[in-house]
Amino acid sequence: MVRVLIMMTLLMTSAFAGAIKVQVKGMVCDFCASTMEAQFKNNPNVQSVDIDLKGKTITLELKPGKNLSDKTITSMVTNQGYVVSKIDR
Repeated sequence: MVRVLIMMTLLMTSAFAGAIKVQVKGMVCDFCASTMEAQFKNNPNVQSVDIDLKGKTITLELKPGKNLSDKTITSMVTNQGYVVSKIDR
């Protein structure tokens, strides 16, 4: 029973481990959102991208076993002309 609980905990933790929420200044329109979405979808570590213009956030879901450093995320955002204000993991 303990092994089952430990296994379930590990599986649940790893399922959410890849989510990264990025607060971005400067995203104000659909064009901004589509530009950022394309930028992150082209990264081989990213499984999905969700853009919230109202909340000015980009939520990234990474592929299992993959990582994306804060430095890389910041670089990808600033290369498109926006500013990262916060990254939550």
